[in-house]
Amino acid sequence: MEILQVLKYIFRNDRLSFTDDLLCCEEELSVVDIPREKVEELLSTGKIDELKELLDSSWEGWGQGEDNTSHG
Repeated sequence: MEILQVLKYIFRNDRLSFTDDLLCCEEELSVVDIPREKVEELLSTGKIDELKELLDSSWEGWGQGEDNTSHG
């Protein structure tokens, strides 16, 4: 019976959480201010470098400058 009481105490204080393992950074929460049509156009024409430049300039206000390429 004592073992059951210990288990009850352990499980009572242990809460189930679905968000403990989710991590994000400011970059993931940022809003890209590039129109969807422009992104699709650049992707379809293979202008990846131009798209990267647009994304870099969009992220400048989020601590991502032109010299910091940690986002890709």
